Amino acid sequence: YWEGDCPAKALTASALASVYLSERGPVLAIVNRQPEETVVELKLDLTGLGLAPGRALVAHDARRAVQIPLKGTVLHVPVAARNYTFVSIRPEGDRAGSGR
Repeated sequence: YWEGDCPAKALTASALASVYLSERGPVLAIVNRQPEETVVELKLDLTGLGLAPGRALVAHDARRAVQIPLKGTVLHVPVAARNYTFVSIRPEGDRAGSGR
């Protein structure tokens, strides 16, 4: 984790991203080290995350219990000041990431 070859890269200054791969799909750990709430921009390598490019995907913020729009390979995740969140990414229709 926090490695340069991670399939989820934080493009926002003072943010970090790591990936945990499981049988249910990838879970992203996203950290905001800034002193204010920040929308962290992530660039995703879908193949590296074990997801099929071109397939409809759903991103779900586990701490805020909300769905986050995933546009192609870019994800924007609001993270509180000096805090973290976890985001799961699943194929659309897979309830594993829905928080239910």
